[in-house]
Amino acid sequence: MLLRLLGGEQRRFRASTLATPKLEELANCDFILLDAFSMTSLEVQEAIAWMRSATLAPLVVLSVRDPAYEIAALQAGADAVIAFSESLEVSLALCRATIRRRNREL
Repeated sequence: MLLRLLGGEQRRFRASTLATPKLEELANCDFILLDAFSMTSLEVQEAIAWMRSATLAPLVVLSVRDPAYEIAALQAGADAVIAFSESLEVSLALCRATIRRRNREL
């Protein structure tokens, strides 16, 4: 639903699990939304490092509300962290701001 609300009708999105994409596929991504609810802090850091080896696309992590977890994700290379407790409107605004900020940097 989040991808649709971000403009899925006007943009082409491809959803994938972390285990499926190859590094070459990540290089073609315009935006990455990592569902990390069931991942440990170390697993998230490793996944982000792996993704960052292929792309600088905006990377937003969906996670639990835990400052240490959020800091670890941001230090590993995530552009933003959305806590499960955030409203859908806040989550959308954060994703849009992250995409907008990254597009200005290019």
